[in-house]
Amino acid sequence: MMGPLRGNMPPNLPIHAEGGDGLVDGLNRLVRPVITFGLLGILPAVVIWPEGAAVAFAALALLPAGYWALVTVIIGFYFGGRMQLKAQDFQKSVQSAADRAPEVIANIKRLRTELSLELAQGLDIDNPALRDCAKRGRGLGAPGA
Repeated sequence: MMGPLRGNMPPNLPIHAEGGDGLVDGLNRLVRPVITFGLLGILPAVVIWPEGAAVAFAALALLPAGYWALVTVIIGFYFGGRMQLKAQDFQKSVQSAADRAPEVIANIKRLRTELSLELAQGLDIDNPALRDCAKRGRGLGAPGA
């Protein structure tokens, strides 16, 4: 059964020969979506069935604080691990953008210079603001620099 699906799967996903491993992997991947959709499902349920929601929330209020601490830790692990990976990826992308900043700044300066030269080389400008901008050495449409 996995044969036709192998070509459609991302290369970083492990492919297991036995069905049990695939089932367990699928269940492991369902935890975050089930928690998220379950919590989001509470909102329409409260609107549709407020009496039942009041009874359910009153029953949840009877649970001891240790239970809520345990639930918080478990959910924190499920969502926190993913958040950590996403934060690390974000830091890498920020560093990559910062590494490219000098090149981008140089390109902006080059474009401003080229546009200023084009304006200075005799483009007939009827707009006094554009003429003033060209005299100051700023390119066409270059705000404030």
